[in-house]
Amino acid sequence: MGLQFHETVRGKIFFEHQLPSLIKALNRFVDVFEMKEHHGMQEEPEEKRMIALYGKMQKIEGFKNLPCPRCGKEMRPELADNSYSRHEPVYICSDCGTDEAFMDTQGDVMPPDEWFLNSFKQEE
Repeated sequence: MGLQFHETVRGKIFFEHQLPSLIKALNRFVDVFEMKEHHGMQEEPEEKRMIALYGKMQKIEGFKNLPCPRCGKEMRPELADNSYSRHEPVYICSDCGTDEAFMDTQGDVMPPDEWFLNSFKQEE
């Protein structure tokens, strides 16, 4: 029988670095959400908030090699080597960057609810 995930190098990185960073990011997200709710600010759709949060996670040290939030494919390890979305505050893979540019020439945009990242949204 092989190693358990927490016993592997990737598992240790996840539990010692990535998970605590994710918890911090989620706590900041909750703080901002509660502040907006308290002050009666207009709220963005959940799909757009998820993409924005993912964009912030991409910049946190320890969150490397995340998949493209638009298509789910692997991205280049260095964020700057990928494309920055024209419509959302997040890095996407180069193929999706090209697709966004082409869609723009047609006056079209892929809605956030069709992005790979939002395909995990649970139905209410």
